[in-house]
Amino acid sequence: MEYPIPKRLINGEYTFQNPDGTLWSKLYGAKFIFKEAYKFVDGMARVKLKNDTITFVSTNRKFLKLPLFEKILGASDFSEGYAAIVTKKGCTYVDKNGRYIKGAPMFDAVYDFHDGFAKVLSHAKGGYTYIGKRGQVLKRMLYECGEYHEGFAWVKYTLGIGEADDENYSYYDSDGNIIANSFVKAFDFCEGFGRVQTPSGWTFMDKNCQVLNAAFKSAEDFKNCLAKVVTQNDEVKYLDKFFGIWSQEIGEELQKIYDQPNYIFEIKDKIGSNRHLLKIALAIIKKKIVDTKDNFSPDRYKEKIDDINKKIVETFPELIKELKDEKRVNTKDEDLER
Repeated sequence: MEYPIPKRLINGEYTFQNPDGTLWSKLYGAKFIFKEAYKFVDGMARVKLKNDTITFVSTNRKFLKLPLFEKILGASDFSEGYAAIVTKKGCTYVDKNGRYIKGAPMFDAVYDFHDGFAKVLSHAKGGYTYIGKRGQVLKRMLYECGEYHEGFAWVKYTLGIGEADDENYSYYDSDGNIIANSFVKAFDFCEGFGRVQTPSGWTFMDKNCQVLNAAFKSAEDFKNCLAKVVTQNDEVKYLDKFFGIWSQEIGEELQKIYDQPNYIFEIKDKIGSNRHLLKIALAIIKKKIVDTKDNFSPDRYKEKIDDINKKIVETFPELIKELKDEKRVNTKDEDLER
């Protein structure tokens, strides 16, 4: 769906412009001229009225109505059906009908919802925790924590108000259960992996809580199926999503495939008979196709997939056969899958 976009008027005020170029201020009057206007997110746009009141407006031009006497002093965009707002009473959440999350207390700071949970701060309770959309608040307070990504969130415990439990980073799952702990440092999950630091060095944990038996001097998050790492010998390498390690040269060649899927045919000789190298190259192409699916009509999308599939099979017939055989084996033995 193509949303209206904010449009700055000559006098510095704002309205919204429809996809056909028409302006809300011209079509519907001065009611839709704002002091500030922001883009539509999740079907709602944040606006500031001429009297400095902050509110939201929907694509069908309905304004958000809050409970009587309430006024929004600050707000973020809608995320997963809720917007974080600031009122005189504190910080909380409101849905598209102007209703608060039932039973939710006021907090000192609130963050956007991700994967059904939002990070919140309560000074009185002694730290951060998470709230769900039904108003459930996880009881254990945290010294610091990340937002949920891919069903997991990194957390650092508190020993008391304002006191951190040093070198004890963990992960919560979507039920608020601790699934892994005792990391020196932990970061958001990205493309199925969380980047973590152990006493020995940097490595990665997958969604099955399996930690790669490696200790890198440094590591970056996964991006397009690859993570750049530096070994203890100061060698730059690339780790793929199947935990294969590649030289810097090969890794940089693989990186090019995401922007130019046909580049896979230019490195045919480097792939040679290496089944694993072709496997990760195909995974990168698949991610590119999924990421750009919305840019094409269904017919054009299918046509593009068919074209590149045909060319890949023609270029790497033996390796494709080996990969198909490997896949059949893996479906019979889950321990072989990653």
